[in-house]
Amino acid sequence: MNKLILEMAAKMLDEYGDELSNHGCNDYDIESTPENIELVKDMIAKSDYPEDEIDIWNNKIHFMDWQFTHYLKTKLLEMATLQ
Repeated sequence: MNKLILEMAAKMLDEYGDELSNHGCNDYDIESTPENIELVKDMIAKSDYPEDEIDIWNNKIHFMDWQFTHYLKTKLLEMATLQ
């Protein structure tokens, strides 16, 4: 993908994430593996709420859909800067 496509996709994910934040009960749970913990820690660190703690219960990591779409936006913009 070229820089323009990555930037456009990032903008769309950002807007979609804002929309998702207004919905209720769109949460995700993934297995609490070391790889997944690192992913979610990175997602939190790059979010608007970097002071948040990782939320683990019943051996599952809990997070919201809008958090992940905003994280994908960040990752796409990182890729775009490498183009």
